[in-house]
Amino acid sequence: MASKINKGEILAKFFDDGEYTALFADGAVSAACGYAAGQQAYAVYQNGEAVTVKDVEKNIKVLEMAAQTGCPVVTFYNSVGAKLAEGLDVLTASAKLNAQIAKVSGVIPQVAVVLGVCGGTSALSAANADVCIMAEAQSCSSPLRSPLLPRATRWPMPAPQPPLQRLAWPPLWHPLLRKLPRRLLTSWACCRPTT
Repeated sequence: MASKINKGEILAKFFDDGEYTALFADGAVSAACGYAAGQQAYAVYQNGEAVTVKDVEKNIKVLEMAAQTGCPVVTFYNSVGAKLAEGLDVLTASAKLNAQIAKVSGVIPQVAVVLGVCGGTSALSAANADVCIMAEAQSCSSPLRSPLLPRATRWPMPAPQPPLQRLAWPPLWHPLLRKLPRRLLTSWACCRPTT
């Protein structure tokens, strides 16, 4: 499902005078570098498709480059999550991406801008950014589970449980504990008692 938002328009509005250098241009994720408000910055753009291992590796590479230069990274999220055909490999790559996001947190500013559906592993990455901005539109969402799953495969919600009742201690315990010698309360069976 391709994005209705034009990548060229978004990046042209984000970078000063619409000028930027494309770093990765093919696939579900593309990246660019340029100046935004006079500050050098990196931008990562998702086009609405499911991300693959190569796409996630692009994100990691951009974060590594930004950490070396101290430039902020703005990621425009619009993805239904990981490509299921790649199995655990894409989930492992997503875990590495979130580890990299955590590693550079506090080193470089990270801004997540949700432009459409930000599902699955992309939702987790967006939530880990320093600032997360969601576009004001009905089509924008950030579910951890993909909203495109059929109704039958969704997990049923468990019935609410009654709150736990606090146990009331019998009034006998408190006076008995006060009468025990101090040495018994502070020493354990494995340790020699101190004098």
